[in-house]
Amino acid sequence: MPSTSPDTDTKRLDPVMLIAVACVLAGWFWMNICVTKAGRLELGFHFYDMWELIRRPALLLTGLRDDHSAKQIVFGILCFAAALAPLSIYMNRSKLAWLASFAPLALMVLCGALLYYKTSPDYFAANPDAGDLGRDLIKFANQVAGKVVGGIAKHVSLGLGAYVSLPASIVIASRGWMNRRT
Repeated sequence: MPSTSPDTDTKRLDPVMLIAVACVLAGWFWMNICVTKAGRLELGFHFYDMWELIRRPALLLTGLRDDHSAKQIVFGILCFAAALAPLSIYMNRSKLAWLASFAPLALMVLCGALLYYKTSPDYFAANPDAGDLGRDLIKFANQVAGKVVGGIAKHVSLGLGAYVSLPASIVIASRGWMNRRT
């Protein structure tokens, strides 16, 4: 349990927090966060690939190219910083330093929500001048597209990285909350 020494105002490192941060790093950078399986085809995606998946969800079916764009590298650096941010609470004397413990969980929730938002809207939009028949056709097309995407979605699942990093980020956030300074 973190505590402060009488002559300094810094906390000792919490071994549970260190293990949880290591689990987040492993889950995000070494394990797949999601996997697409269709027959013998298996595509794995790391958490640092989420920026590209959010931008182009069709990559869940086609896979990522091996060339890493500057945006992917920047997002990877952001992921690394968010994963290590909770350790800063042991060096920072601010009363709000504990908020850094929410960085990994907040990034995971934000990315998950954005990916869900990008993959769940209507696929076709009706022109306001389309009339009743046009709106009915667009509604039918969206239903058919939804069924097709639903069938494809059965082949996409969470990877081991999600099962390791999400609970670890919850542990980090709860430890930060419990050890905040008042």
